[in-house]
Amino acid sequence: EVSELEETMDELNHQLTIRALLASRTREDAEQISEILNVAAAINDISDHAQNISEIVSRDLDIHSVISESLKHTDEKISRTHIEELSQLIGMSLRETQFASRIGVTIIAVRRGKRWTYNPRKNYVFKKEDLLITRGTEEGNLILKEIAKGRRSKW
Repeated sequence: EVSELEETMDELNHQLTIRALLASRTREDAEQISEILNVAAAINDISDHAQNISEIVSRDLDIHSVISESLKHTDEKISRTHIEELSQLIGMSLRETQFASRIGVTIIAVRRGKRWTYNPRKNYVFKKEDLLITRGTEEGNLILKEIAKGRRSKW
């Protein structure tokens, strides 16, 4: 998943660079466009680093003990959760769930099929098989997993 996303980001970055260069007609245009290209380069760096991290995880390589220990003590964790057929989340909007206030979890992104939605809006409606990328407390993420599997109906 991360590799596909990184490839997509590379292609989008390339297209943005070409369009930006074609749009520049004056020095002022070039200065404004250079700021956009700086942001694009930063986004590209992030996607490259995400791919590097995913390779470490997929190869099951050891992470230095200092890093591993420090990650254990963070308050918020990143998690991924699939919405299964029996989940009450199906058909609910993000607003209705009130995850942030009720269980301390924020939805960072949702993958539906091959399409990603980043920072979904409050009116985003969940469907079966959506993949949620979340940030929150360990307990909150565990509660969300139970809800998404249909094992929990109240939160």
